[in-house]
Amino acid sequence: MASYSVAEAKNRFTALLGAVERGEKVVITRRGTPVATLNAIQPPPRVPVAEALERLRRLRESLPQQDVDWVDAVREMREADHR
Repeated sequence: MASYSVAEAKNRFTALLGAVERGEKVVITRRGTPVATLNAIQPPPRVPVAEALERLRRLRESLPQQDVDWVDAVREMREADHR
C-alpha cells in the first residue's frame, strides 16, 4: 500500500486515481500520520432486466387497488394550484 503526503497526493491526484482503479490502495498522510485512504468503489450488482421487471410487477400487485378517475384527479390538482 503506497503512502503519500497531502502535498504529494495533491500534485499526483490523477496518477493516484489511476492506481486506485488498478486495485491499489493509497494512504494519504499529514505530517507522517495517516489521515485517509483512497480505494476503489465497488459498483452495485447489476440486476437482469427480467428480474427487475418481475420485482416491479410484484410490488405493483402488493399495493392496494385504487379506483381513481385520473382525469378528475388531475383536474382537481390543477384547480387546487389556482386557488
